[in-house]
Amino acid sequence: SESMKWGYHQGCSFITGDCVDKSTSQSNYDQYWCTNTLDDGCSYDYSSIANCIDHASSGIVPIQFRYYTDPTFGGPSSHDYCAFREPVILPSYLDYESICK
Repeated sequence: SESMKWGYHQGCSFITGDCVDKSTSQSNYDQYWCTNTLDDGCSYDYSSIANCIDHASSGIVPIQFRYYTDPTFGGPSSHDYCAFREPVILPSYLDYESICK
């Protein structure tokens, strides 16, 4: 089996703390968490281009998980509504190796 790389060597606060600083709306772990749908970049392991996807668009995010200025933006509930980038394959990003290193 493969080892789990998500959050590897990020410390306890990666799991127990907030993904985004609620006072600044900035990610506490840029490699993992994104802050809005325009915050595209690379996957956490830099293996591909990735887009920040709004998984909470179906409703209002519970108050204790509102990290973002938009109360309807966030990741899935399984991730405490922390938004993250998902790998995508787009024709305009065929040369992702030069972008995500």
